[in-house]
Amino acid sequence: LLQRTCGLGDHDTAEGVEELVRRRVLHATGERFDFTHDRIRETAYLAVLPPHRRALHVAIVEGIEQLYGPCLDDHVESIAHHAERGEIWDKAASYLRKAGINAAKRSAYRDALDRLERALTALAQLAEGRERTVRAIDIRLDMGPVLMALKGAGANDVENQYVRARELCEEINDTRRLFPALWGLWYLEHMRGNPDRAGRMAERLLEVARENNDRDQLLEAHHSLWPILQERGDFAKARLHIEQGYTLYNPAAHRGLTFLYGDHDPGVCCRTLKARQLWLTGFPDQGLAAIQDAVSLARQVGHPQTT
Repeated sequence: LLQRTCGLGDHDTAEGVEELVRRRVLHATGERFDFTHDRIRETAYLAVLPPHRRALHVAIVEGIEQLYGPCLDDHVESIAHHAERGEIWDKAASYLRKAGINAAKRSAYRDALDRLERALTALAQLAEGRERTVRAIDIRLDMGPVLMALKGAGANDVENQYVRARELCEEINDTRRLFPALWGLWYLEHMRGNPDRAGRMAERLLEVARENNDRDQLLEAHHSLWPILQERGDFAKARLHIEQGYTLYNPAAHRGLTFLYGDHDPGVCCRTLKARQLWLTGFPDQGLAAIQDAVSLARQVGHPQTT
């Protein structure tokens, strides 16, 4: 990477690194080299004029992409950092979003929120247009579950993200992305204890999913209906939607839905609700079998917020 960034040959690169180690500017950390002190790094960095610094960051981004093309997921944090510093706003927005999603999957929610907020800031530097709006919607939809995990599903910050995502979807008439925005607002009302509003929104979700003819959205539409109906005591209708959950759910195909919709797994959710319903309606043995099924799936999914 040093050779690609600075245009040096093998011999000059090796000789330069050895000299910096001898002078205790750098030291080896495993298979890498790092500065021996943060102040040395800071001083060296500030000694480079801003235009040259930006050019170096751009060269580093290009070098990492060329060197690690098939394995870029392992380097998104580094690329995002250099793309920001190099003011390559298009790439900065993309890599920061990927870094945010990766952090959310590790349940590192504060890191995820930081990356996603920076992604929106980078995106704002690009020219207005449909593409920028679509990307802004996607980032806000990613932020919803992260904010739920950090502040609770009923928090105002959660509502603000989903409201803005819905507004942007309506601006460009994007019904596919409108569904997760509406789902987030449904979940908000559900968790705030507003069953009437949540019920109406759940019915609307089912309409949108059918209009879009989207299997994933159909699963999540039924996901929105089964807790509402069960809480109302309408066990027969709730059971119909729960059974649809069993039919539509595929652990491998729907693993990614966990992070977009409420930060919990819909397959585990429908099994848990089925167990509760069986217990309440006088079938404890069947309820026990259903909850054991839910626990088994939760262990298979391995998602902390679900388990």
